[in-house]
Amino acid sequence: MNIMALYENLKEAVEAEIIAQQADKANLKSLRAVWAERIRQTEEGTAVYRFETAKQVHPSLEDAPVVVDTGEVEVPGEVIFALGYEVHVVTADLGESLGACQLLIDLTFILERLHQLLEEQIRSPRHFEIATAEAVLGLRSLAETSADGEVSHLLRCMQQDAPAYERPNPEQLAAIELSARAPVLFVWGPPGTGKTTTLAWIAEACVHRGESVLLVSNTNVAVDRALTKLLDAVGSDSEWARRMAQGAILRLGVSELPALQPLLLSSHLEPHGTANAPEDSRSRSEQGFQHERRRLIEKAQLIACTLAKAATDPYLRERRFDVLLIDEGSMAPLPYVAALSALCRKRVVIGGDFRQLPPISMAQEEEAAQWLNTDIFQQAGIVTPDGSVQHRWNLVSLAEQWRMRTPICELVNEPMYEGMLRTPEHLHSTPEGCLYLVDTAPLRACSDRTSGYSHFNVASALVCVGLTQRLLSENPFARIGIVTPYNAQASLTHAMLLDCDLAHEVRVATVHRFQGEERQVILFDCVDAPPFGWVGQFLRGSSPAEESTRLLNVAVTRAQQQLYLVGDAGYLERKLPPQALLRYILQRIRSEGTVIDGSRFAGVAMDNNRLWRWVGETDFVQMLQQDLREAMRGRGSVTVMEPLLRRDDGEMLAGLLLNLLRAGVEVTVLYAEDADLHERTVHLRKAGARLTALRLPQGRQEFQDWCAFIGRQAVWWGSVVMPYRGAAFVRMASRATMNELQFLRRPRSGS
Repeated sequence: MNIMALYENLKEAVEAEIIAQQADKANLKSLRAVWAERIRQTEEGTAVYRFETAKQVHPSLEDAPVVVDTGEVEVPGEVIFALGYEVHVVTADLGESLGACQLLIDLTFILERLHQLLEEQIRSPRHFEIATAEAVLGLRSLAETSADGEVSHLLRCMQQDAPAYERPNPEQLAAIELSARAPVLFVWGPPGTGKTTTLAWIAEACVHRGESVLLVSNTNVAVDRALTKLLDAVGSDSEWARRMAQGAILRLGVSELPALQPLLLSSHLEPHGTANAPEDSRSRSEQGFQHERRRLIEKAQLIACTLAKAATDPYLRERRFDVLLIDEGSMAPLPYVAALSALCRKRVVIGGDFRQLPPISMAQEEEAAQWLNTDIFQQAGIVTPDGSVQHRWNLVSLAEQWRMRTPICELVNEPMYEGMLRTPEHLHSTPEGCLYLVDTAPLRACSDRTSGYSHFNVASALVCVGLTQRLLSENPFARIGIVTPYNAQASLTHAMLLDCDLAHEVRVATVHRFQGEERQVILFDCVDAPPFGWVGQFLRGSSPAEESTRLLNVAVTRAQQQLYLVGDAGYLERKLPPQALLRYILQRIRSEGTVIDGSRFAGVAMDNNRLWRWVGETDFVQMLQQDLREAMRGRGSVTVMEPLLRRDDGEMLAGLLLNLLRAGVEVTVLYAEDADLHERTVHLRKAGARLTALRLPQGRQEFQDWCAFIGRQAVWWGSVVMPYRGAAFVRMASRATMNELQFLRRPRSGS
């Protein structure tokens, strides 16, 4: 395939992604924010707000235009950070805090600009460095070049007075020296091996050589991390400080790090603002503002920004750089890599780990998805379709990791990295002190599925919350992350943490949202348990080339000191494929680490929240009657799962529900789609109850879900059937958890 044909394919793939995102309006066009607070005032009239969102967000929202709708006013802004349940927006100053509001975001704006750039490069290839893109994408063979042994002497860390621990290791030094001559260099950086630091040293050497550099990554956090590493590398050098003050290094977009504020393009433009200009001179002032913006971008020696900002900024797209540096390159979609490579005259350096997360897309068309989900290492032939690595002259593999204790590293070292990782002696420790299996089997915890097919497990979430509380009681400053494969479980756990006032102390998210991060302690919640007859696809991977295996690799390698694997150990061992990476990890932790009964942590969670309570059979009837009487007083509707009516005390419950119907309370009964209705349910329907079918997964139809949702006051969850203190039910009356459980249990649209 020639380069122009490949560009056409990439352009069509972007078109397919635009169509897919436009079709997903509920997710991308409107995002509900529970509340917001102002975290920083910027230039006059604007501020940065942190929004707490009702659902998880993805970093791909960053740099997108947004409209903040408070219900009273609508103001435009720009997303500068998106991760987990937080979105940071720079917009008009609306006061210290905001209540519930809507964020109206259009991601297609970025994709449309990318599509436009690709179209320009196809239409006018002579105006771009298409030969560079051709080499990067593996369509042109490269003659082997030797390393430049002199380039490393340009680095501050290589000066005689620099301590040895600040200097590059042999692999990093090889990458730095080869980057000075190789037209395309790939730096394979497994977790904790200093990939970003290596790119920062390469950037330092390029600037010393007088070369212009475009430094990009997939998120603002990743860009800031790389730029901070560069500032650390150059230290307090007075010449660098002088040049940075003059705009030689620019950060396009918005950064929340105080150390980077002087590098922001907006900081250099502040004297040229137009907010207070007279009406008749604003047009002239705006022209001057844009002229100065263009001048700063044209003269800067190094510009750092996200992939999206680089593709959308009109003046940056006109620049041609000597060197392009891409951090987290394995996550960079190919259309961005191709488009930005064509802005580069000399060399491209791509750092990433093709054994971690690949690019993601929403496009359903097979051909488009193939282009959008393929990473640059695969496209360039560094990685073959079966996942094996082609060790070429222009691939440098970093092998010394400084993040994880040895037992954590060894969980993935052999299966994912062919045993190449080395760990320094100070990180050596015994497995018993850093590997833990938290077995939820004693809870008889059951896994469930939303109408949207995402899995969740109430007992497993309780275990994670209780374990977190125990860890924080032992070390209040511990940095803890809870990782799970499923959005539903992340949302439920986040809601429980909100009700325990821990949501801002503990990070909980799906694996995709943890790439590039690290925590002292990681809890990996497997979620899947009986009565499912199989484990989800996220847990089944065995080959390093599979996305599910790469997801698990990311989850495990976020941990620095301790890793807790939370799940039903017996179920996982029975259901996982023989060669699954999770089976290997589970068996290794069981044999070398520490096994803990998960029920003790569920008890901790319940004991620490006065609105959560274990309820035994003896108290169940009386307490449920009390909740239903409250509903009769006009405090909301009532929804019950049909198996609750089949219990021995179901006649009593049916009678209470009939009384509610007579009092005008809305009653809904959820039942399994293919199940026969109990006569009590039929009687309630005749009395005016609403019946709604649930499409339950295979093996779930016969499972006794004893659940009731009573207005705004309580959720009864009986599918846990916990033996702890003889309880048969959990009653939860905390707002966030109640809302989330009702949301997860809602019927599928049209059911």
